[in-house]
Amino acid sequence: MRRHSRGFTLIELLVVIAIIGVLVALLLPAVQSAREAARRSQCSNNLKQLGIALLTYETAVGALPPPLLRGSRCSAPVAGYTVLNTTGFTLILNQLEQSAMYNAYNFSLPSSISNPNSLTMVGNDLANTTVTTSLVGIFACPSDDPPSVLVRTTPANDYYLTNGAMRSNYVFCTGRTTDYSCEQSPPANAELSAFFNGRATRLSEIRDGQSNTAFISEARQEKQSSVYGPYWAAGLHTAVHGLVYPPIPATYPDYPYFLPNKPYTKSTPTEKRQYAWALGSRHPGGLHMLFGDGSVHFLKDGINPSVWWAIQTIKGGEVFSSTDL
Repeated sequence: MRRHSRGFTLIELLVVIAIIGVLVALLLPAVQSAREAARRSQCSNNLKQLGIALLTYETAVGALPPPLLRGSRCSAPVAGYTVLNTTGFTLILNQLEQSAMYNAYNFSLPSSISNPNSLTMVGNDLANTTVTTSLVGIFACPSDDPPSVLVRTTPANDYYLTNGAMRSNYVFCTGRTTDYSCEQSPPANAELSAFFNGRATRLSEIRDGQSNTAFISEARQEKQSSVYGPYWAAGLHTAVHGLVYPPIPATYPDYPYFLPNKPYTKSTPTEKRQYAWALGSRHPGGLHMLFGDGSVHFLKDGINPSVWWAIQTIKGGEVFSSTDL
């Protein structure tokens, strides 16, 4: 007597499919979370390596590199000023074990042809595009989009003129100063940060303590304008500066827009992107920041604005606890 094996009924198949769908829905967030944790760890490690490079550079040279050297956006430079637009990140390439790239860079020529004030500039950036268009992994956070290259050669006197600039994800913590700031005019001591244009800060000047002073922060590639930085090697407008204002509304009414990951809703209430120079990341809830002692902290979006400002200065004398970070 033959026996026929009984197959699955349609209802049973639907139940199995539904169970599989539920399991996938339960597992997918866990997989995504694990992937983000790995990306976040890599991003933190990038900053640690940058910290080692900065401190090694300081030991060799006697001071930290400036974020920007001979930038072109200063409207009143000193006599004999020649534009170079050299970034601090190119200065530490040797310390990042990128000697071939360091040797390929011509430090006597500009890194970009951004020159909106028509200052004296010798040559152009073509000789340095091998470096300025290079994707160096340590300058890219894996949680953000893969960096792309900006090429912009018109119109004349544009702030973002370049024959090739690779985007990146890290900027120097420059307090309330940007690439507009002239090298001969640093802020007063209470507002001075570890990095200022053309200035070589010594570690002995950091009276607030290296563990309390921000050096480098994350910054998103996508900003309110598609040309806004960061750019690690090409010293364009908004390329390497991270802007933070003191939380004094009467003097700095825009300070809330430069808190971590804050969108620039000043003119457009529905805007979700940040303004130029603003600090942020694609990590949920905050961003990584490198401090002067080489440590990396994940700072939450809701950090106290007074603490957010305090970590930007080197001798402001502010008092806060490590638990405030």
